[in-house]
Amino acid sequence: MFLSFTVGLGVAAWRSMSSLNYLSEKEAEERFGCLLSRDFADVKGSFVHESYREKTGDWDLHYIKGHNACKTVIAVPGISSHWTCVLKFLDPFFLEGWNICVFDYCPQVQQGTPNKKSGSSMGIKEKTLFIKAVERIYEIFHETEKLVAIGESLGAAVAFMALPGIDKTGGKIDFLVWDCGFSSAFAETVFLIKRPGFPAFFAYPGAFTAFLIKIIAEGVNLFASSPLGTVKKVNTPVLFVHGKSDTVVPYSMSAKMYGRFKKNSRAETDLYLVEGAGHLESILVDKMTWVEKVFNFINEKTMKKL
Repeated sequence: MFLSFTVGLGVAAWRSMSSLNYLSEKEAEERFGCLLSRDFADVKGSFVHESYREKTGDWDLHYIKGHNACKTVIAVPGISSHWTCVLKFLDPFFLEGWNICVFDYCPQVQQGTPNKKSGSSMGIKEKTLFIKAVERIYEIFHETEKLVAIGESLGAAVAFMALPGIDKTGGKIDFLVWDCGFSSAFAETVFLIKRPGFPAFFAYPGAFTAFLIKIIAEGVNLFASSPLGTVKKVNTPVLFVHGKSDTVVPYSMSAKMYGRFKKNSRAETDLYLVEGAGHLESILVDKMTWVEKVFNFINEKTMKKL
């Protein structure tokens, strides 16, 4: 009975990771369009779009040049979001003249129709694609002297886990803004199983079963998806942001990441917890404070480097 129920939970968790409901462009506009300035909204249709199809996965790069050629920002959306969902983060950078980029690791092949070739690898494949995207960004914006990355949800985990690999290629991300990311794919899966009320003695073996199924069915080892396990290899300043009312990824995960990072990394870090903000809503609740926290972090850490 216990074994069959646990296996059932594992199968359900695996299927949920392989068939996700995406936040469409229209839904992103309805939810976050109010955060875009008129100037940015007017040029939204002017983005250049590049698509890449590789063995490790498909990815798109969307970008628009700013008048400040030496500053570039790239955003990484969550797995359930259309790429335009992260424009809410990029608006203040656009107004400052930065080059604007969005890396989409799970592109929409048609509007509202996601590419579900093999489901999510929870950052395992996506981080290698992001490293390639950063290389491409330096080719496009070769005058870049400062590159900031902003990751949301799984996008935060992807960007964070890619940092050591980016350093090895000779590239560089100067700052990372982590918004509502998870500490590990396993911990997140356990949380999602427990959320409806299942006790821990079901959740842990259920998550373990789901990960084994993922390995057998798709050859993807989700146990390796662990930003927490990457901390000691990261030398990039990171600002951790999370909504305290998040019911998808608990804010305790970002708090744990911050604590581990502060203890084990020589890079600068800070933690900003947003009262009343749910998942993907940190900037929606208080845009002015979010922008202030982010730019203060970037500017202060830049001065410390000089």
